[in-house]
Amino acid sequence: MNDEIGRFGIVVFRGDLAPSYWPHLQRIAKDKKGLVLLMNDKDLKVFIRQARAGKVKDAHIQDRYDQTLRKIA
Repeated sequence: MNDEIGRFGIVVFRGDLAPSYWPHLQRIAKDKKGLVLLMNDKDLKVFIRQARAGKVKDAHIQDRYDQTLRKIA
């Protein structure tokens, strides 16, 4: 994460979020002045389902963003 490539990243993984992930994201936000948004395979399935239905909405990704900010604050 830097000024050239940006200070925002998305990491997609399988499984559930472990509580130990949040301190790492807090450190990135503080030290790198950036944000990493974590999503799992269930989130991707939601996006695919929305796209197939032709009803793409920002609400799901906004929820993930809000959740991340609450957890690292």
